This record gives sequence, structure tokens and C-alpha cells, in this order.
Amino acid sequence: MLMALLAAGPALLGGGAAGAQADDGCVLDRWPPILGWFAPAGATRVDGTTFELEGQRKTRFGASFDTEGMAFSVNGRTQLLAIVRGADFFLRRDWTTGPAEFSFRYGVPTDQPVAGNWDLDGVDEIAVLRATEGGHLWLERDSLTSGVADRVIELAGPPNVTPLAGDWNGDGLEEPGLYEQATARFYLYDRVGQLLTVFRFGRPGDVAFVGDWDGVGGDTPGIRRGNGPLYFFAIRNSNTSGPGHASSYRREPVPSVPLSYDQDSRVCG
Repeated sequence: MLMALLAAGPALLGGGAAGAQADDGCVLDRWPPILGWFAPAGATRVDGTTFELEGQRKTRFGASFDTEGMAFSVNGRTQLLAIVRGADFFLRRDWTTGPAEFSFRYGVPTDQPVAGNWDLDGVDEIAVLRATEGGHLWLERDSLTSGVADRVIELAGPPNVTPLAGDWNGDGLEEPGLYEQATARFYLYDRVGQLLTVFRFGRPGDVAFVGDWDGVGGDTPGIRRGNGPLYFFAIRNSNTSGPGHASSYRREPVPSVPLSYDQDSRVCG
């Protein structure tokens, strides 16, 4: 599962072909899977009201003023689409144009939402990241319903970060993560809020996401760079500083934001 950061990156330096070659010789003609160029894939938000599943199925949902789009997975496959208005979440199960099928309220309007599997049941739940005086609170809830947090995890970290949820140790349970876009730093934590590692990947201003790119278990970083129509993508198969293990350029008429990643998508696995 993956949740993207809704931010824009700097202009690309140089050009590139539609495909790219990884450092192990793998040619990525239709990479990355997150944007539907390699099936099965996940979900993307193409614009304010248009969403796409697996690069083919499109639906219109919500309004252009909705602050965020989200996608929730069940057993590794994208099942639920959501839009966020402040602290109100509106969800739809059927990947067709139409109104929300159910909704709930969680957190406060200034919170940053993130989806993840907190309890090993194979179903994504909700969490929000809330800034505090000296760090952040990661507030998890085990159901997509209104209510209070089932767990509160304190995270020490810099201000002005975006939440990432990922399985950092390969045990199937997702843990908190933070991405500092201004420095391209990733901060990864365990289930009790202890800092596991800090590393840099990409460049300041990149959009970050995570996924199990090599299919061996455990999530690692990916980045998107550019303001369109040409975008650069790179992934790394280790939660350490260093260059990408695979990269690709993609030309898109409309910027899209990756929302979810289906776990059986693989890149040169």
C-alpha cells in the first residue's frame, strides 16, 4: 500500500526515453506500476475529480476543492476510493462515477491523513498525523468509522513533513514514516515511535511514495520529479541513502498523483 504526497517537484534536468534500465540490467518499458503502466497497479488521482484504477478504469468522484484523495486496499488490492474535506472522509466502493456510499469524521481539519494496515487483518485503516509543539502525533484507528484513536504514537521529527505508512521490516504490519520534502529526507519509525533510520533519497522538492518494488517484502522509497508534461520516477530497494535502483521518464498531459500501490505489482522482481 502506498500513499502519495500531494506536492509538486522541481523542473526536470535533461530528457529521457519512455523506458529506462536499472542497475541490474532490467529494462523498465512500462514502469512504474503505481501509475497504471504495469498491471496490476493501484489508483491515481488524475485531477481534482477524476480518478484512475490500474491505468484504465476512470471515475469521477468528489469536487475540485477536496483537499486530498485517498485509496484503501483490502488484501493488497485497491478497493475503496476516498476524498477528504477537512476532517470528513467520503468513500465509495464501486469504481464508477457516483456519490459517496458512506462517510465518517476523524481527527481535525489540520491533520494529515494516511491509510495503512495497522492490525495485520489485510484491510487498510485510517491514521492522521498531527503536529505538536515538539514533534508529531500519529493517531491510528482500526476502522473506517467516526471515533477516537485506538493508538497514539509520539514521533520526534522536524516540522513541515508529510506522513508515509510502510512495512519497514517485512512483517506485514505497517509503521509510521515521515518525509521532509525540503531536504528529501525520510524518517522511519517502529510501532512504538522509536526512530529506526533517517536517509536521503532524491532531491529536495521531489514527491515521495513507498512500495515493495522488488517483491521480497518490506517497503522502500520511490520519488517523482517534475511539473509536467515530462516526469522522472525513481525507486530504491533499500531504506538507505544512495542512487535509485531503477528509474524512468514519463510524459503526461495532466499531472497525476499516485494514491495506492497493489502489493503484487513488481518492478524487476
